[in-house]
Amino acid sequence: MHDSVQLMGQDIVRRECPNDPGKRSRLWCYDDVFEVLSEDMGTNAVKGIVLDLPILEELDISPTAFTHMRRLKVLIILNAESSGGPVCLPNDLRWLEWPGCPLSSLNFSANLKKLVCFDVHNSRIKEFGGNLKGFENMKFINLSECQLLVCMLNLSYTPNLEKLDLHGCKNLEFAHESIAYHHKLWYLKLNGCSKLERFPEIPGKNKSLRELWLGGTSIEELPASIENLVSLDKIDLENCKKLIILPSSIYRLQNLEWLFLKGSSKLIKFPKEDKDSSDPHAKTGFPKLRHFHLSGCNLTEVEFLENLSCFPCLQDLNLSRNNFANLPTCEKLYDLDCLNISNCQQLQEIPKIPGKLRRVEATSCKSLSRIPSNISDAEIVHSYSCQELVHNRLPMNDWFNLEKAEDPGLVGYLKEQTYIK
Repeated sequence: MHDSVQLMGQDIVRRECPNDPGKRSRLWCYDDVFEVLSEDMGTNAVKGIVLDLPILEELDISPTAFTHMRRLKVLIILNAESSGGPVCLPNDLRWLEWPGCPLSSLNFSANLKKLVCFDVHNSRIKEFGGNLKGFENMKFINLSECQLLVCMLNLSYTPNLEKLDLHGCKNLEFAHESIAYHHKLWYLKLNGCSKLERFPEIPGKNKSLRELWLGGTSIEELPASIENLVSLDKIDLENCKKLIILPSSIYRLQNLEWLFLKGSSKLIKFPKEDKDSSDPHAKTGFPKLRHFHLSGCNLTEVEFLENLSCFPCLQDLNLSRNNFANLPTCEKLYDLDCLNISNCQQLQEIPKIPGKLRRVEATSCKSLSRIPSNISDAEIVHSYSCQELVHNRLPMNDWFNLEKAEDPGLVGYLKEQTYIK
């Protein structure tokens, strides 16, 4: 039904001007788009160009191709390659989506107040935002994987921007200070910007930013003022190989639900909660944190977990590939569903676990010699290559109750996968 309606609509558009595609309201066929853009055949009739090719094709675009398309609102060019020069875009444009745009710069007229989406990810663009004062309605900018981009734009010129994606811009060195003052931006993606060494200070309360992606950057520390991003619910700091320290003020992020630090191998230590003596009524802890990943951080101790009141809603705790020897009891993490301590070579004991814990991953814990009696309450326990448990000759059924499994197939699977080798 949908295809039939689409074909009917396309047929109606073709009838608008059968012999001159430049006078139709919408263009989508390669031959028509090629003819209009290469020969400057566009007119005020054209409102939308959507070209989505199944394989990469060459598309010749004249620098003045859009000059006469003053009513063009949508321009989407997917999987088309062009080697042309700078292109001037019309003022009425609302949506620009051109991944792989080969142009090093796009010439914008001074009055693009209607542009809402600008997506030229994986392009050769070197700079963006020489004059952004007209971008008042911009809501989404995607410049991800633009390897030549060096500077982040000043967001003060885009007051309605909601999402900014700059991930994979490997030559991007600075995050603009205007991040701190933006009142609409809720999504900022900078992961994979390997030359980015600093995140700006946040001097006042910012209630808009909810997702902050900084994984794979060269940041060494976060500013203590990160606490002012009061609406943050997700922080990604995975594979930040130079990250050394986190401020204790991170405990004031009361809305945080996801905290990812996997592979940040220089971190060594996660901060403890630090009550602010100057404000004894300040709320601290992570009352909404559900997913906490610290795998591969080389943590030598996890004393921060001793204050379980900081993690009342924690469901997923990943501490694998770390160097701590002692794990505080997590018995009162009542919502904990999955505990991963695999490849913690120094860990000697798993203390008592919460009754609702469904899954325990403890493979290759070579020093692990003691396990809690209630580990049998978990549905799934993986413990490959735990030599000390073998030396202690702990019988499997002493700590894992297979009889609880209702599915005979599951019983066989668990016997095969979960026994102590």
